[in-house]
Amino acid sequence: SVEKLEKMILSKPKIKQSEKKDRYPTLTVQALDYINWQSENDPSHTLPVMVKLDAAVDTKRLIQALKTAIAAHPGVDNCLKADPDGTVWQYPCTDLSGNYDPEIITVSEKELDDIRQSLSSELMDPEANRFYEFRIYETESNKYLFMRFAHSIADAESISIFISDIASAYEGKELQSETMTMFDLGEELKNVSESPMYGLTYRHYRNLFEGVDKWMCLPEDLSEEELRLGTFEKTLALSRDEVEAFTKSRKTSPSNFFMALSGFVFADLAESNSSEFLMVYDGRNDSRLLNTFGFLATLLPLICRIERGRTIEEYLLQIQKETIENRGHEIFPMQEMMTQYPDMMNYVFMFQTAEAPVKLDDKAVEIEWLSENTGSALMKMVLQVIDSGVSYSIRLDYHANRYSKEWIDDLADRLERTFKKALKNSTVQSLKE
Repeated sequence: SVEKLEKMILSKPKIKQSEKKDRYPTLTVQALDYINWQSENDPSHTLPVMVKLDAAVDTKRLIQALKTAIAAHPGVDNCLKADPDGTVWQYPCTDLSGNYDPEIITVSEKELDDIRQSLSSELMDPEANRFYEFRIYETESNKYLFMRFAHSIADAESISIFISDIASAYEGKELQSETMTMFDLGEELKNVSESPMYGLTYRHYRNLFEGVDKWMCLPEDLSEEELRLGTFEKTLALSRDEVEAFTKSRKTSPSNFFMALSGFVFADLAESNSSEFLMVYDGRNDSRLLNTFGFLATLLPLICRIERGRTIEEYLLQIQKETIENRGHEIFPMQEMMTQYPDMMNYVFMFQTAEAPVKLDDKAVEIEWLSENTGSALMKMVLQVIDSGVSYSIRLDYHANRYSKEWIDDLADRLERTFKKALKNSTVQSLKE
């Protein structure tokens, strides 16, 4: 299966660097986020991060390192705008990076704790010419670099790369320039959309969706009209080593294990023979994109069909096969599909892994993600399984006007029970409650 995925990726048209232009096409996922951001402008469309540093860090040197990192990643100085016919474009704002100095604010640790609460709910203007902001907070015992990016130009992996490059630049190391920028990628994908491959991928998903009589809908225990967003987090009482051993022996992965079993729970709750949702995975499947700053998280649909007589191993391998096939058709008309099948956006699954540690002046840097909610009005529920490197946890971002806290608590408990059962039982039927 790995060899098959590699062949699919290698058979895709090679990305080439585009000539410099005033504007570039966007990736579909960028355009969708930007359009949704314009319509609802809530904090879920931004990624606020606080980086805790030692008090001895030199502020001027830190600012210069920040500018060096921006210069190495053109996607940071990227803003999106829609033209009169509604087409969204990427605009490189290259005049900003050299002139932008972050605000330096002196506060006490207690005052910063109060400020931190508001940072997660501050809004950004989707019509602005800069889609990022930086501040430096200096307290009696530490320094903090606060940064906020519009989700339309960044994902979590990009921000981790950016923070690592700030640390490298601070140490005087030369940064690796991006081989492929978001502008190059946007131009290339526009060309792909006009190729025969686009039609093939369209037919692949049309055939996939035509087999769905009714899209999954999880039962809702509230019916309030006004949108409210809620967040739930829980560390799973699950042995990470046991999951690793279980998946390795069955030639699958922890991410597929959690995704497939979550799909089973969703189908069981919906009293359906299948569950349909979007999976999110890192779109850096080309070596030239490994250092690229941008919104590269890829959304692909997945249908988990439940056949009660199958073994758990057979079920996991079937979901893995379908995931690989869908990734092989990664470049496809997502916007058209979402227009025709809007229910596919209701539920989203993500698997996150621990970040590599970053050091500055030989001292560990603490990174705190301040986002209150990673969902939006578009999605009823986003389920994340997070691998910290020590344990697994789940995070649910959901419509709190549709699902009560009690309902979400029960869902989290049921997911945990199902994960545990799968490690001890052999058949799909044994997972049913």
